[in-house]
Amino acid sequence: MGNDMNVIGLNDLTVTVGVIVAIAALIATLWNAIKAIREMTQPAKDLVSRVDKLEVQQAKNMERLDEQEEGQKLLLRSMLVILEYDVSGGHADKETLTLLKTDITNYLIKNR
Repeated sequence: MGNDMNVIGLNDLTVTVGVIVAIAALIATLWNAIKAIREMTQPAKDLVSRVDKLEVQQAKNMERLDEQEEGQKLLLRSMLVILEYDVSGGHADKETLTLLKTDITNYLIKNR
């Protein structure tokens, strides 16, 4: 009877198997919970990524619009100088023409 301590009883085996099954069930439950949380948060992550891309694109578009607006203002200034030249009978302010020419040159160089 001294070997009774080394013998595993059916009751002990049942408890051990029950603990193993419980641990496996816990692991499976945690895994499914993590998977569900990832699936729930993925649309938000996708939306953030999409908004970031749109903000970058919007900034580029604003830069292009600003450049176009600058070009349109320069074109209108040029047309105004031509009109003034025509109305004045060919008399032009050389300083105004020189400044306008410099502005046009700078605009063209910058936007190449």
